[in-house]
Amino acid sequence: VYPKAWKPTEVLRNWNPTDVTTLSPSHRNIYQGLCVFDYQTQYETALTYRNAEKPFVIRNDPKVTSVARRWEDDPEYLHRALGDVEEFRTERSPSELFMWYRLRGGGKHAAPEGYERPENDEVEMTYGEWLEHALEKDGRALGDEDAMAKVRELRERRLDMMREREEDGDDDDEGGDDALGGNDDKERGGGGGGRRGGCRLEGGYCGSNVYEGRGG
Repeated sequence: VYPKAWKPTEVLRNWNPTDVTTLSPSHRNIYQGLCVFDYQTQYETALTYRNAEKPFVIRNDPKVTSVARRWEDDPEYLHRALGDVEEFRTERSPSELFMWYRLRGGGKHAAPEGYERPENDEVEMTYGEWLEHALEKDGRALGDEDAMAKVRELRERRLDMMREREEDGDDDDEGGDDALGGNDDKERGGGGGGRRGGCRLEGGYCGSNVYEGRGG
C-alpha cells in the first residue's frame, strides 16, 4: 500500500509534540513513507505520480534551490523584503500545539459537552516581531547564545521604532504582544543513519523509511 502509514500513537510516542529539541545524544526516528524524486533525473517519474494523484517529494529543483540559497547566504534577505512596518496575519499559541476547529452553529455542529476552546488565536504582527519570537523560542530550547543575542537586537530595534511612532503621534495599540483577540468561531487544521524499505531509485528513493535523526 502506498504511501506507507504509521499509527499516530507510534509517531507521537517517538516524537512528542511538546518536546521540540533533539539535543545530542538523544535522537528521533523520522517516519518517511513518500517517494522522493530528483527533479533533474526523475522528472517524468514525478509527473506519473502527479497524474495518478499520488503524493511524493521533489528535490533538486533549480528554481527552489536558488531561492533557498539566497535566503541561506543572506539571512536578512526576507527581513528586508517584508520589513518592520507592514503587519501580517499570524497564528499564535501559548504552547507548541496548534489545535483547530470550526463550529458552524447549533444542533449536531455544537461543541460537545466539556469542550474547551484551544488557546491559539490570530493577531497582526510584523515579520521582525515574528522572527524575534521564533528565535527566542529556539534560543531558549537549544541554549543558543547567538540566537538570543539576535533576539535582543531585534527587540531593541522594535522598541525603538515603537518609541519613534509614539513621538510622531502614530502609535497603534492593536496587534503585537498585547493583542489577545482572534476569530471566535474558527481555527483551522488538526492538531543521521536510517533503516529503509522499498525500492532505491537513481538520485532518489521510494518506499517506507524510518530514519534516526540526531541532534548536536
